[in-house]
Amino acid sequence: MVGTAKRELVERVIPTLVNGSIFMFHANEIAKETPQAVKSLVHHAHSKGLAMVPVSELLHADGIRAGERSWQVRFKPTLQGSFHSEQWKRVAGENELRKLAADSLEWGNPKAPTGSGAYSKWLQMLSKPIQSDSQTRFVARSFADQHWAYVRASVRGGTLVLEDFATKEAHADALVSILQWAAHEASTLGCEWITGTQDMRRIHKLCEQLGFESEIVLQEG
Repeated sequence: MVGTAKRELVERVIPTLVNGSIFMFHANEIAKETPQAVKSLVHHAHSKGLAMVPVSELLHADGIRAGERSWQVRFKPTLQGSFHSEQWKRVAGENELRKLAADSLEWGNPKAPTGSGAYSKWLQMLSKPIQSDSQTRFVARSFADQHWAYVRASVRGGTLVLEDFATKEAHADALVSILQWAAHEASTLGCEWITGTQDMRRIHKLCEQLGFESEIVLQEG
């Protein structure tokens, strides 16, 4: 099942790309080409002299204060089946970080920069430490001399927080491997929950299929 193609999205929106227009796009595992379409539309808007701003900024201009709610998915660290712990290693040392940056730049990660200097920018982004006062984890899954996934996580108040992750392949099994790593790590650390804000609906659905206790809840604070 696939979403609308990038070209079709762009062609639909461009005729209505005028001052004051508001656009809403779905962001999920089906709308795979939406991020690239949005990038293209930003370039078209700039060429017309238009600035892209969030709806909250438009409301603020009219004297309306917008409230925000942040959500997260959380699930219990349930261990199931075999876990290939030997495939997961801590990202340590400059050489390992550089290899991971070079490999993961080709994964189609929407967070990764493109164009001139993309590798240097991506390496810098991956090198940036997680803003946390507690324990942090930066691990990568590798076999056959290739990286297949990475996870950046922190431990906060008995919860393992998935700060950032990415996989080489987009299929569900690749994400399941990350959930299995998180469950194993959280269990080892004695964490009661695992939380994250990335791919929430997909993780929630996979957790249901795996038999993990899972829910999407408001973030505290």
